[in-house]
Amino acid sequence: MMPRVVIVEGEADIAPILRAALESAGYELVVVSTVGEARAVLADARPPALLLVDVALPDGDGLEVCRLAQARWPTRPIIVCTAAASTEMHARAVLAGASAYLARPFDRDALLALVDQLLDRKRSRAS
Repeated sequence: MMPRVVIVEGEADIAPILRAALESAGYELVVVSTVGEARAVLADARPPALLLVDVALPDGDGLEVCRLAQARWPTRPIIVCTAAASTEMHARAVLAGASAYLARPFDRDALLALVDQLLDRKRSRAS
Protein backbone atom coordinates (compact mmCIF):
# COMPACT_ATOMS: atom_id res chain seq x y z
CA MET A 1 0.00 0.00 0.00
CA MET A 2 1.26 3.48 -0.88
CA PRO A 3 2.01 5.82 2.03
CA ARG A 4 -0.89 8.22 2.56
CA VAL A 5 0.06 11.90 2.71
CA VAL A 6 -2.38 14.60 3.78
CA ILE A 7 -1.77 17.98 2.18
CA VAL A 8 -3.43 20.99 3.79
CA GLU A 9 -2.74 23.81 1.33
CA GLY A 10 -4.56 27.14 1.32
CA GLU A 11 -3.29 28.43 -2.03
CA ALA A 12 -5.22 27.01 -4.97
CA ASP A 13 -2.24 27.38 -7.34
CA ILE A 14 0.18 25.50 -5.03
CA ALA A 15 -1.98 22.44 -4.25
CA PRO A 16 -1.82 21.00 -7.82
CA ILE A 17 1.98 21.37 -7.83
CA LEU A 18 2.28 19.49 -4.54
CA ARG A 19 -0.20 16.87 -5.75
CA ALA A 20 1.70 16.27 -9.00
CA ALA A 21 5.08 16.00 -7.26
CA LEU A 22 3.92 13.57 -4.58
CA GLU A 23 1.69 11.45 -6.84
CA SER A 24 4.57 11.03 -9.29
CA ALA A 25 6.66 9.73 -6.38
CA GLY A 26 4.02 7.11 -5.58
CA TYR A 27 2.24 8.63 -2.61
CA GLU A 28 -1.51 8.35 -2.02
CA LEU A 29 -2.85 11.84 -1.34
CA VAL A 30 -5.66 13.55 0.47
CA VAL A 31 -5.69 17.26 -0.39
CA VAL A 32 -7.72 19.82 1.55
CA SER A 33 -7.56 23.60 1.73
CA THR A 34 -9.04 24.68 5.07
CA VAL A 35 -8.76 24.03 8.79
CA GLY A 36 -12.34 22.75 8.73
CA GLU A 37 -11.60 20.20 5.99
CA ALA A 38 -8.41 19.18 7.80
CA ARG A 39 -10.40 18.53 10.99
CA ALA A 40 -12.62 16.11 9.05
CA VAL A 41 -9.57 14.28 7.67
CA LEU A 42 -8.00 14.12 11.13
CA ALA A 43 -11.20 12.51 12.43
CA ASP A 44 -10.68 9.64 9.96
CA ALA A 45 -9.67 6.39 11.63
CA ARG A 46 -6.93 5.77 9.05
CA PRO A 47 -3.86 7.82 9.98
CA PRO A 48 -1.70 9.44 7.33
CA ALA A 49 1.96 8.54 7.00
CA LEU A 50 2.81 12.26 6.87
CA LEU A 51 1.13 15.67 6.82
CA LEU A 52 2.20 18.68 4.75
CA VAL A 53 0.55 21.79 6.20
CA ASP A 54 0.48 25.36 4.90
CA VAL A 55 0.52 27.99 7.65
CA ALA A 56 -1.86 30.43 5.94
CA LEU A 57 -5.28 28.84 5.44
CA PRO A 58 -8.46 30.65 4.40
CA ASP A 59 -10.28 29.87 7.66
CA GLY A 60 -7.45 29.91 10.16
CA ASP A 61 -3.91 29.04 11.13
CA GLY A 62 -2.29 25.88 9.77
CA LEU A 63 -0.39 25.55 13.04
CA GLU A 64 -3.74 24.67 14.64
CA VAL A 65 -3.91 21.71 12.22
CA CYS A 66 -0.41 20.72 13.34
CA ARG A 67 -1.42 20.78 17.00
CA LEU A 68 -4.53 18.70 16.28
CA ALA A 69 -2.56 16.16 14.23
CA GLN A 70 0.19 15.99 16.86
CA ALA A 71 -2.38 15.31 19.58
CA ARG A 72 -4.06 12.56 17.54
CA TRP A 73 -0.94 10.93 16.02
CA PRO A 74 2.14 12.04 17.97
CA THR A 75 4.56 9.92 15.93
CA ARG A 76 3.42 11.12 12.48
CA PRO A 77 5.80 13.56 10.79
CA ILE A 78 4.46 16.99 9.90
CA ILE A 79 6.07 19.36 7.40
CA VAL A 80 5.06 23.00 7.77
CA CYS A 81 5.22 24.95 4.55
CA THR A 82 5.09 28.75 4.35
CA ALA A 83 5.92 31.71 2.17
CA ALA A 84 6.31 33.83 5.31
CA ALA A 85 9.54 32.18 6.47
CA SER A 86 11.16 33.56 9.61
CA THR A 87 12.99 32.32 12.67
CA GLU A 88 9.90 33.06 14.76
CA MET A 89 7.62 31.11 12.40
CA HIS A 90 10.04 28.19 12.43
CA ALA A 91 10.00 28.16 16.24
CA ARG A 92 6.19 28.36 16.31
CA ALA A 93 5.96 25.47 13.84
CA VAL A 94 8.23 23.27 15.95
CA LEU A 95 6.21 24.09 19.08
CA ALA A 96 3.04 23.10 17.18
CA GLY A 97 4.52 19.68 16.43
CA ALA A 98 6.26 20.14 13.09
CA SER A 99 9.03 17.69 12.27
CA ALA A 100 10.34 19.90 9.46
CA TYR A 101 9.89 23.37 8.02
CA LEU A 102 9.90 24.17 4.31
CA ALA A 103 10.08 27.77 3.11
CA ARG A 104 8.63 28.79 -0.25
CA PRO A 105 9.66 28.85 -2.95
CA PHE A 106 11.05 25.35 -2.70
CA ASP A 107 12.46 22.90 -5.17
CA ARG A 108 10.38 19.82 -6.11
CA ASP A 109 13.35 17.52 -5.50
CA ALA A 110 13.98 19.08 -2.08
CA LEU A 111 10.34 18.48 -1.15
CA LEU A 112 10.46 14.84 -2.25
CA ALA A 113 13.78 14.26 -0.49
CA LEU A 114 12.37 15.69 2.74
CA VAL A 115 9.20 13.59 2.56
CA ASP A 116 11.21 10.45 1.81
CA GLN A 117 13.66 11.23 4.63
CA LEU A 118 10.91 11.75 7.20
CA LEU A 119 9.09 8.58 6.21
CA ASP A 120 12.30 6.54 6.21
CA ARG A 121 13.16 7.95 9.65
CA LYS A 122 9.71 7.01 10.91
CA ARG A 123 9.92 3.50 9.45
CA SER A 124 13.34 2.95 11.02
CA ARG A 125 12.07 4.17 14.42
CA ALA A 126 9.10 1.81 14.22
CA SER A 127 11.20 -1.28 13.46
